[in-house]
Amino acid sequence: MENFILFKILNNVSNILPATVVAAVILFVLKEILEEIRRRKQNARKRKAVRRLISDEIERNKFTIKVLRDCISYIEESIWDENSQILIRIGTLGQRYFRQEGSGGYRREMPIRQVHNIALSSNLFEVAKIDEEIFDRALDLSDTLKELDHVLQSMIEFVSNGESAAFLEGFVDYAKGVLDDCENKISSFYKLITKKELENHRIR
Repeated sequence: MENFILFKILNNVSNILPATVVAAVILFVLKEILEEIRRRKQNARKRKAVRRLISDEIERNKFTIKVLRDCISYIEESIWDENSQILIRIGTLGQRYFRQEGSGGYRREMPIRQVHNIALSSNLFEVAKIDEEIFDRALDLSDTLKELDHVLQSMIEFVSNGESAAFLEGFVDYAKGVLDDCENKISSFYKLITKKELENHRIR
């Protein structure tokens, strides 16, 4: 329909203006059409690349949430077990480890994972330009990841400071609620941009 209208306009113009002018107009219109097609293809490639980067980051955060859940569970165990001790150990390269020690030499340890938000935060302006469909949800996800990082940093601080059992009990309840909310939101966003369920995590 648009092409038909364009043809009629050009046909009417050709009856009024010289052939050279009509040719120039046609060339200009064709150039604009080709540029628009090129721009749309370029945006589609950018959109695909940005969504891939963000989805990979979400998979890494799924693993971060899994490890953080385990840490919170061990904190909860230590509250009710007077023989259990929790601490944060710093490795030789600066890596933090969550450690639980119990009676009889029992202990378990795991590296504390970081919250990944670089791909999302560094591409928000790009998303605003080329992917309006997910922009508002991307802003919400960015806030969600900040909340997740707050829980992570708070856990490190509270365990390192040896906070009381009563204090840690309140933190555990808060952290569980935040982790549930974060997992639901990242799973929902992941499905929006990949059309798949978030089932697997990515370690690296």
